[in-house]
Amino acid sequence: MPEYEPVGRTWEESVFFTDNLRRGYWAFRKAPLALLLGGMFMTCTEGGAGSSGSHTEVSADGTSELVDPAIVEVMDPTMYAFIAVAVVFGLAVLVFGWLFRSYLHTGYLRTHEEVLRTGKAGVGTLFSGGNRFLAMAGLKLMKWGIVLGSALLVLSPALCAGGLGAAVPEHVTPDLVSMVVLAFGGLSVLVTLFVSLGFSFAEHALVFEALGPTAALARSWRVMSGHRLDLFLYYLLALLVVIPVALAGVCLCGVGVLVTLPAARSWIDVGLSEGWLLMHRRRAETDGWAAYKLD
Repeated sequence: MPEYEPVGRTWEESVFFTDNLRRGYWAFRKAPLALLLGGMFMTCTEGGAGSSGSHTEVSADGTSELVDPAIVEVMDPTMYAFIAVAVVFGLAVLVFGWLFRSYLHTGYLRTHEEVLRTGKAGVGTLFSGGNRFLAMAGLKLMKWGIVLGSALLVLSPALCAGGLGAAVPEHVTPDLVSMVVLAFGGLSVLVTLFVSLGFSFAEHALVFEALGPTAALARSWRVMSGHRLDLFLYYLLALLVVIPVALAGVCLCGVGVLVTLPAARSWIDVGLSEGWLLMHRRRAETDGWAAYKLD
């Protein structure tokens, strides 16, 4: 796939780490309420379910058991109903988070452009994503599906090795299983990172360029070709901002982190939006934006 040719500035002119973060901080000063609320909502709906901490035991005959049979025998029947309700509730929360985030993300990105362009942004812009709600929801499903599918595909040999180790322990040694799991588990992490970075700007393409979900994913992949390491370094630099700001919030009786963390997140997000817009808007247009008349 050929490298993407930007309409405006080049990647090197658009994604300059310290400048992007500085512009994000400037934007937050200009529209603190809208960006703080957006940062809060985006932080609260980040990701999906956390990793489970189920404990696996290996019995004397080499079989694996997720739960001690003795515990199963003494479980009250009502406990099964409680577990079912908890699972349904958890799924409902995930679906609500996905839908709400899909609705909000469009307005959040539009707020970034508005404040960079005019030097101000109202809270109303944050809730202006209704016309792109279905497209954004579809994009997020496709994005998560591709990332998860890629990770599972690479991880499948490790899963097979684990299954064989449990089924025929006399033929598949634990050391061999561990080696396969570590090798393909590590590779799966790298693949997940590679694919995720490739789709980092998919939402920007959908909102700012009015593309459909498939076209937005393809555009982001083209833009990120050859630049994944740059963006990864940007995120590492962003951590140097987030960590001290979050610690400052913790020092404020812990409650302050509810403000400082979303604020820092909005600086980083605005910086990424700025990079995208500089590449996709002509220089003559962006030179007149309020963000480039820093006070």
